Amino acid sequence: MLTWEEQNLIEQAVYPAYTEAAYGEMRRRLAAALTPGALVLDAGSGPGTWLLRRHRADINLVGLDLFRPDPLPSHQYAIGSLDAIPYRDALFDLVLCYDVIEHLARPAQTFAEFWRVLKPGGLLVVKTPNLAGPSTLAAAVLPHAAHVAVHRGLGTREGSVFPTLFRCNTRAALAARMMAAGFVSEALYTVDETAGYFAFVRWSYALALRYSRLLARPALAGLRSGLIGFFRKPALAPSPNDGTMKRPFGS
Repeated sequence: MLTWEEQNLIEQAVYPAYTEAAYGEMRRRLAAALTPGALVLDAGSGPGTWLLRRHRADINLVGLDLFRPDPLPSHQYAIGSLDAIPYRDALFDLVLCYDVIEHLARPAQTFAEFWRVLKPGGLLVVKTPNLAGPSTLAAAVLPHAAHVAVHRGLGTREGSVFPTLFRCNTRAALAARMMAAGFVSEALYTVDETAGYFAFVRWSYALALRYSRLLARPALAGLRSGLIGFFRKPALAPSPNDGTMKRPFGS
């Protein structure tokens, strides 16, 4: 596995705009939405989604996952299912669901739960693989054991690789599911981060970066590996009801 420094050197030589193309717009939109004091649910967080690290000092962060992460994050954390989120209605300003949707057996139920726990006017931010992309299609036909082996080679923590189901992993399917759940789409676009799965040795990473650079062409946008979406709960959504768990950080 290449170090971050080695990856950066290769990026600068082959595709300097790679990180900006993959994450730039998401970072900017997320930063604009994370106002000081915002209550944020990191849904399916594991030890914590990396995109939120730079904002930790300014927001109230709550992690939620099926299992206790190791190491346990310093912010507030709950163990529970995304099908039955253990917090009351209309509580969170923002929900982030990063590389989780592809694992959901009942995405409609999970999206309904996201809508329930968001305040009226709250924002749902998701990132998930794009099943129309060749690299995701290739991953979809591989057995779960192969996924585990690849992630082991990339240094992913043992036990944190879950089966992929891809129940709503195209732009059309994701947009339709979100609309059915009551969300309004603010942005839904593709990005390519194929190179991240080939960071084993220099030549494979450089070749994958050239592939990502090719997909930067607008005509090939549908073949990129990832989907990123920003979905708003309408400000005039129904009033909340009492839920199962009291508000984090006090009332």
